[in-house]
Amino acid sequence: MTAAMLKLAEHILQSKAADFDPAQFVDHYEEAMVEMLNKKQAGLPVSREHATPRPQNVVILMAALRRSVAQENKLTRIAWSVLARDRAFEVSKLDETAAQPA
Repeated sequence: MTAAMLKLAEHILQSKAADFDPAQFVDHYEEAMVEMLNKKQAGLPVSREHATPRPQNVVILMAALRRSVAQENKLTRIAWSVLARDRAFEVSKLDETAAQPA
């Protein structure tokens, strides 16, 4: 490890070091567990669903990648067709120039 890396690591540790105050720590898992147990003890129904709804905007990476590749392929085909059209136009202009009497 280089001296610069060691110095950086020491700086990071010093800047993050602090006394731990357990009063500031909130254990959400413990709170949810105690709430569930209290409901069970009271004879109330306990939901097996997650408390927070699942996000609806989940991106399926492979589907997004396939769409991206398909779009890129489409743009490439369009670019090649434009290039071929322009090239054909240039060739026809050359043919017209060659056909003209000198």
